[in-house]
Amino acid sequence: MLSVHTSPLEQPGTGDAGGMNVYIEQTALRMARRGVAVEIFTRATSSELPPVVELAPGVTVRHVVAGPFEGLDKSELPAQLCAFSAAVLRAEAFHEPGYYDVIHSHYWLSGQVGWLARERWGVPLVHTAHTLARVKNAALAVGATSATTVLERRSEIGLMKALGASHRAVGSFFIAEQLLLALVGGALGYAIGIVLARVLGIGIFGIAPTLRWILFPVVLALAAVVAFLGSLAPLARASRADPAPVLRGE
Repeated sequence: MLSVHTSPLEQPGTGDAGGMNVYIEQTALRMARRGVAVEIFTRATSSELPPVVELAPGVTVRHVVAGPFEGLDKSELPAQLCAFSAAVLRAEAFHEPGYYDVIHSHYWLSGQVGWLARERWGVPLVHTAHTLARVKNAALAVGATSATTVLERRSEIGLMKALGASHRAVGSFFIAEQLLLALVGGALGYAIGIVLARVLGIGIFGIAPTLRWILFPVVLALAAVVAFLGSLAPLARASRADPAPVLRGE
């Protein structure tokens, strides 16, 4: 297993440690219980860390020296992938050819190392991206668009109020419109994300990513919630404005 930026030995919730740490640890433990020996390569973040740690019977964690031990942000880690890759390849060179049967890389940083190791060792590569930012970025984009749309249509809101529309009627109309746009945008973003994920997965790693369809309703729900929350504040400000100066463009 390859986990460049975070170690399964770290406490979740500290630094970059989180759900991915738990996933890697539990995956390795379950494989070991089935008789599969697992070695996890991760970057050393302290000079006091031993080179090799036994996480559990059948599970070994190898701390790879790649770059400074401390003060290195995750955004700076791509510059250390060459050193990390070299250390992984050296570790395999101490064994007979074919020592490793399969590579499982986690996060895109490790995927780059896994791609190189796969080419050198001639073994299958399994890659888990953990995040492609599809859900997060699609939802945030919808929320930003919703707020901008409401502010750009202040004159239309002022006209509706001048014609006697209540705050509730104005709010209901625009929120319903934003929710509809969010659902359409979320669906399109999900479809585009699937296509890009497959293209990048096959083009870079040589494998098609496994996509969980449960993400589709999650994307729609998240987009709707973000659009709703993102439009509340600007809509409240626009609906409270005096219609006369708004219609004059002031």
